[in-house]
Amino acid sequence: MIYTNGFIELLEGEELSFDEIGSPIVRELRAIGGRIPAMYQAVTDDKRGKFTDGTFQRQAYEVHITKRAIPSEVKRVRLYNQGGELLGEFPLQTIKQGFLTNRTALSLGA
Repeated sequence: MIYTNGFIELLEGEELSFDEIGSPIVRELRAIGGRIPAMYQAVTDDKRGKFTDGTFQRQAYEVHITKRAIPSEVKRVRLYNQGGELLGEFPLQTIKQGFLTNRTALSLGA
């Protein structure tokens, strides 16, 4: 059992592809499996990042969930706080299985 302070939603699908003449096509990512209870901790949250939505902000999180297999199609993850408010949608950087602790650690970052 882990202390849960939020939820994650796994997303699959192509983020960006190109049509026959080379124009970009943005596709919608699909959530798979519903919301998963999680414990998250900010690793980086500062104002030194890329200019997005009028601010410079860089965020990265480490998320722990009960042990489960993460499908290889998952490229992005939505992170929610305990109240259900969306904290952001992040690329999935690494997946680490903790066999002794029975947990899976995910690194999310922008």
